[in-house]
This record gives sequence, C-alpha cells and structure tokens, in this order.
Amino acid sequence: MKRLDLGWQDARPKKPFRVPEGYFESFTARLMEKIPHAGIRAEWAQAYPHQSLFVRLRPMLYAAAVCCSLIFGVEMYLNQLTSPLISEQTAALQLTSQEVNEYIDDFCDFARINEQDIYACVADNN
Repeated sequence: MKRLDLGWQDARPKKPFRVPEGYFESFTARLMEKIPHAGIRAEWAQAYPHQSLFVRLRPMLYAAAVCCSLIFGVEMYLNQLTSPLISEQTAALQLTSQEVNEYIDDFCDFARINEQDIYACVADNN
C-alpha cells in the first residue's frame, strides 16, 4: 500500500524551539544566585535551638483539657442525679389549676377557638 504524501512534513520545521547556546552550562550558577543562601537557615537553627514552650507543652495541654472535660461531665452527671426534681424556687412559681384554666381561656379567646373547635380536634385525634 502506497502512502499518500501531502507535503505537510516539509511545511513544519524540524525543531520549532531552540535553546540558546551555553544556557544549561550556566543554569545552575544563575539559579543558586536567586535562591537565598543556605547558611541563613543554619544561622537561624543555631540561634533558636529549642522548640517553643507551647510546642513542648502541647500534649500536656491536650491531656489537661480532656481531664477537665471528664471531671466537669462527671460532676454534672452526679449533680443531676442528686438534685431534687423540683427546687424550692420552681415550687414557688407553680401555678394553681385555676390560674392555668384562666390562661388557657385567655389563649383560646385570643386565638378565637371555641368549644366546638376543641371537640372537633379531640374527635379527629380519637
């Protein structure tokens, strides 16, 4: 089978991009000039040889936070078990049945709910 030659191979250049002469020979030296000197990091490491106090104490701070959370949680749980269900303050605030009935009547008057609506709602739920 014969290949069809349209002449496209001749139209394209063989190497469209060129590298300047001697570019890679001086590339390393130019790159090192642009990078900060490695000695700066060594000087900094000598000036600050230890980690900060927070970095060293971080695991102990985490452990202390967990302990405080556990102590607080256990204390709340134990207080909930030992505290009376109704304290003296809430007992003084309890309403009588007459006050509750008055409140419900006022609410029904405001909401325009009459006895027929209440009976219809109760009948629907049963």
